[in-house]
Amino acid sequence: MEPEEKLIDFKESPEELTCIFLSRMDTLTTAKVDKAFREKLATLAGRSIVFDLGKVDYVASSFLRFCVVAAKEGKGKLAIINIMPAVRKVLKIAGFESIAELR
Repeated sequence: MEPEEKLIDFKESPEELTCIFLSRMDTLTTAKVDKAFREKLATLAGRSIVFDLGKVDYVASSFLRFCVVAAKEGKGKLAIINIMPAVRKVLKIAGFESIAELR
């Protein structure tokens, strides 16, 4: 049995929780990272959430829903950084500029 591929990494500071996504965010992958993210979310305590999409070349609608939930849980303090052009286009079409800071 092969070890499971790491799909998300976290960097924490007193100001923010950075979630570094390590592969395309299709429906199956999003479901897998959701559990790890929710565990970290319990320790958020007013910090901002940053999603680093530098290694993400595809996002499914389930990932868009995941981002909306994260923005609500983070009290609207969500930034999405290192966005590849194709993913940025999807986020803009979906209206994410109104719920997250796209950098």
